[in-house]
Amino acid sequence: VMGAGGVVIPPEGYWEAVQPILKKYDILFVADEVICGFGRTGNMFGTETFKLEPDIMTLSKALSSSYLPMSALLVNEKVYGPVADESHKIGVWGHGYTASGHPVAAAVALENLKIIEERDLVGHVRDISPTFLKRLHALSEHPLAVESRGIGLIGAVELHHDEMSKTPGVLGARTNMAFHEGGLISRNMGDSLAFCPPLIISEKQVNDMFDIAEAGIETIAKAL
Repeated sequence: VMGAGGVVIPPEGYWEAVQPILKKYDILFVADEVICGFGRTGNMFGTETFKLEPDIMTLSKALSSSYLPMSALLVNEKVYGPVADESHKIGVWGHGYTASGHPVAAAVALENLKIIEERDLVGHVRDISPTFLKRLHALSEHPLAVESRGIGLIGAVELHHDEMSKTPGVLGARTNMAFHEGGLISRNMGDSLAFCPPLIISEKQVNDMFDIAEAGIETIAKAL
C-alpha cells in the first residue's frame, strides 16, 4: 500500500501479474514494510496480505511503535549468499552506521514486538477492520468525495470540488483543518484525507473518529 501517495491500494491481480515478470528477468524485489508491517493491513506484514515473495524487506516505525528510532533490513539467501561468498574470498565486507544495533532501541523493539503478540493486536486489527472500512466507505457517499480506499486499519477518502480543482491540495488542507478543530488528527496528502489509527483503537473510537470526519467534510461543503 502506498501510504504517502494517498493510501493507494494495489488493484486486484496487480502483484500476481508483476512477480512472475520480476522472476523472469531476475529483478530483485524490495518490499517496503515501513507502513504495512506489524499488523497494519490485518496480517503481520503486507507481504502476507498481498501474497508477495520479496528478496528484501525494509522495516521501521511499528517495529518499535516509534518510541525509539529503530529500523531493520531483511534479506533472503539470494541476496545474502553472494555477499557472504565474496566476503570469504576477499575479506570482510565492512559496513554500518554509528548507531546500528543500539542496545536500548533494540530492547524497546523487542518489548514492543512482545506486546503485539501478547495482546494479539494483529487479530484485533482483523476484528475492528470491518467497522473501520464500513465507516470509511460511507464517507465516499458525500457529494464532495470522489472515492474511498482502505485495507486493515489504513484508509483514505479523496475529495473534489470543481471551483477548487485549479489549486490541488487546498480542499484537502481545509478539510484536514476542520478535522483538527473537531478533535481528530488526520493527514491530507493533496486532496486525500488519510486515516491510520493506533492498532489498539476500539470500535467506539473508530465511530467517534468518523463522526468527526463526517462533520468536518460537511462543514467544508457548506462553506463552499
